Amino acid sequence: MSMPERRERQLYLGQAPGSGTKAARLIRLVYVSAVAIPRGQGHFRAEISDIMAACERHNRRAGVTGVLVYDRGRFIQMLEGPQAAVDEIYARICEDRRHTEVTVLLKEPASERLFDDWAMAFANASEVPLPTRASSGWKEMDRETLLRRLTEIHDVDAVMSLRLKARGG
Repeated sequence: MSMPERRERQLYLGQAPGSGTKAARLIRLVYVSAVAIPRGQGHFRAEISDIMAACERHNRRAGVTGVLVYDRGRFIQMLEGPQAAVDEIYARICEDRRHTEVTVLLKEPASERLFDDWAMAFANASEVPLPTRASSGWKEMDRETLLRRLTEIHDVDAVMSLRLKARGG
């Protein structure tokens, strides 16, 4: 039995092919929120699937990459991309009924992406062995520790991700 051909989707981050426009300024935003999703009867998994489907629709088109972590009743998410796109997605997250107590932990210009090959990845801290105790004290972390712990997730095999082939940006 032959394996089906695997097709890679391409997302052109920054300058679109043939557009003649310059790449937008990249920013990195990390926030934490309290999760307002009922547990049990598959609600949580269904909502996570819905969130990832929304990322599939919006992030690829907007040139936004990142990671979403669920940890003991909280979401921690890093978004990277053009400032207008990140701000728009973050505003949508703030209005999302699944998030409460949304707090920005970091917002800064970015010279490069830390998650350039993921439209979005999801890691459940209770199911994925996060390196170096990544699941503790997100709000108390300094910038370097926060970024290091989020990027360590990139090397965890059990992470659910929407991968992409990036070019440019």
